[in-house]
Amino acid sequence: MDYKPDINLKTTFDGVAKKYEEARLGYPDELFEKLIEVTEIDTEKSNLLEIGCGTGKGTVSLAKKGFKILGVEPGEQLAELARNILAPYPDVTIQTKTFEQVSQPPNAIDLIFSANAFHWVDPTVKFKKTHDLLKPHGYLAIISHERVADEKNDEYNRLSQVIFEKYIPGADFLYKHVKKISEMTPSDEYDHDLFELAYFGCFPVSLKGTTDQAIKLLETISHTIALDEETRNKFFGEMRELIDGKFGGIFEGINGSILTVLRAK
Repeated sequence: MDYKPDINLKTTFDGVAKKYEEARLGYPDELFEKLIEVTEIDTEKSNLLEIGCGTGKGTVSLAKKGFKILGVEPGEQLAELARNILAPYPDVTIQTKTFEQVSQPPNAIDLIFSANAFHWVDPTVKFKKTHDLLKPHGYLAIISHERVADEKNDEYNRLSQVIFEKYIPGADFLYKHVKKISEMTPSDEYDHDLFELAYFGCFPVSLKGTTDQAIKLLETISHTIALDEETRNKFFGEMRELIDGKFGGIFEGINGSILTVLRAK
């Protein structure tokens, strides 16, 4: 929740929709079990809205449980992939639009959730509109991925950050100041007049992949998509040299899936 992105980059993902689906991480089932426990949503009565569903990485876990979900995704290619992936779940509807464009009756939604997309919403809208749409004491769940400090990955974090700063100045949100799980705390950057913190937790996931898989993932990051082709190729080349030369062509580490649940006042 602390990351403040360049809003102009929010549409870049649509051009790499297929690669996004193949390379981006999903979310652990335990995270959604905790979300259901905290919010007490149920499949018979609860209405859910997802902000920025992408290809359905976060949607599918709740869809499998039978929840009624309206997902909004501004990218046409991403939304179409999501419809195909979520076709087996008739209670899931995907609309090609931004959250700012959503038109729903006030006080009608039990849970609004967003997986790695809430930071793209207009900051003047995000908390007021979610609060307006939620039922009294409804919930807003913000899900994100963060690197987690561990012995295997700390050196990679340090060395790769040098390359990021060379080609993407200011991209410290990716690898700088990587924390241990015990050091992670909830962001205080939400509207305290409208919401209160109901839950915060980190769900670790072990990562291991080849250089090619690491590069494929980097190809789906908004900052790298926005680079000119020459600069992007140089950046990927140095990252490839780092992983192949220093780490034997294998990337290992721990990722933290962060769940922050806010309750509407």
